[in-house]
Amino acid sequence: MAQALGGKVEKFGGLWGMGTQEYSHPDGSKSKLLAMHQDQVIEKPPEAEIVASNDFCKMAGLAYKNRALSFQPHPEFTHEFMEGLIKSRAGVTIPKDQAEPALVDVFAENDAAKYAERIGNFFKGI
Repeated sequence: MAQALGGKVEKFGGLWGMGTQEYSHPDGSKSKLLAMHQDQVIEKPPEAEIVASNDFCKMAGLAYKNRALSFQPHPEFTHEFMEGLIKSRAGVTIPKDQAEPALVDVFAENDAAKYAERIGNFFKGI
């Protein structure tokens, strides 16, 4: 979405963001969400605002003029789905040395339910 709206997206130097990741938000709050990505927005579209960020992915969440959102993490993923995804890709598309640490905390508590509420509030204009 970011690229289609004028941004730039690239693979991030062979590294993957996966498993439970913590993200910061403009209001100072933090959220833990499940992630699985290598591509990253490296230049945001002109009208986009950063709404989620961490050290690995500076533009992990973008809002587009209060009309659309895009995220690198996956608040819709369950713990079991993420575990299966990492295991199925380990040693195939994801180096094992990156996959194994992500499996350690894949069942850690996360903020997917709270994030769903944030997304709903965004579209309600709250």
